[in-house]
Amino acid sequence: MRIPVCRSVLRESSLLLVPFVFLCAYTRDRDRAVRLVLVRTLAWLSLCAICLLVIRPASMLARSPLTVRGGAARYMTCSGSSGDISPCTAAVTLPVGAVNNKMLFSVDNFTSISVTDGISCTHASAVSSCSVSPTSITIPGHGGGGFQLTYGVTSTEGTGTVTANSVGLNGNFTATVTVTVKKLPVVTPKGQVLSEQPNTAYTEQFVVQNPSATSTTFNLTPVCSSNISCGSTSPASPLTIAAGATDTIALPYTTGSTGQSGVVKLLVVASGGSQVSDSGYVTSDFNFLNVNDANQQRQSEHGSLCRELFHSGLFTEHSAIHLNGCAAFYHRSVSRRSDGRSSVCRR
Repeated sequence: MRIPVCRSVLRESSLLLVPFVFLCAYTRDRDRAVRLVLVRTLAWLSLCAICLLVIRPASMLARSPLTVRGGAARYMTCSGSSGDISPCTAAVTLPVGAVNNKMLFSVDNFTSISVTDGISCTHASAVSSCSVSPTSITIPGHGGGGFQLTYGVTSTEGTGTVTANSVGLNGNFTATVTVTVKKLPVVTPKGQVLSEQPNTAYTEQFVVQNPSATSTTFNLTPVCSSNISCGSTSPASPLTIAAGATDTIALPYTTGSTGQSGVVKLLVVASGGSQVSDSGYVTSDFNFLNVNDANQQRQSEHGSLCRELFHSGLFTEHSAIHLNGCAAFYHRSVSRRSDGRSSVCRR
């Protein structure tokens, strides 16, 4: 804080040299006593002016240039030697009609005394409303405080601003947020179910529409279930789509060897606006049983059936042929006993 004080003292006290030089020239040919009185008077005035400059608060020395709006003077800045507000500026992109959009701000006090700042906000154009909480904050010396800004946007596309203002002894500061309002993208298909094979490569074609009146750049992110492996999109991310235009995005994927189904999703997000987004997805249905496991299960079932028939006395070549799967067991493993019954049914 001493540096601004010293600079201001030197700058403003140097102006006193002008009347001093003029006085010396004016009294050059006059009586020596008169000239001495005038010089002493000017010296005392200069000393008093310097003292006033030194003891004046540093916050008064560091005031920013005034901006006049509607006849009212305000300091339009976000930082000074006695404090600041942050973030100073920001730019966000939001979907049309978005409400309860929130942003946090902090205010710093660089002075050694506690100050109470009044908090307010203003909005314009595509920003339809704003409020702050709290409306005042007390900040200790060399400390900081914070508040929350809440605002809403219009139901039509456009650009607007919202400002957050902090006014107090540590300075009058303004932060500005530029808001771009856009329509949401539309991604299809959504929820389509595909009957597919396990361990097989496929490619899904997603269609992305940009209904906005302006060109928009989108970030493309594939999102797949754990039992499906996703590839990279074509065209690659990010992708710029003209106003009102559509584009087709190819997303390759490979189904897994386990599980019954999985989801393949494409997330599309406008650059700089996480809320301006949409996603399309398909469900890959690849129900299956392992072939070896299925064969072993069938053989076990057939063996049990053969044994049951043997013990019941009903197992004959004729019945084995008509029972699903038992004919092969009969011809391979049935041995004849003297009484004509099957003695055993072995796999």
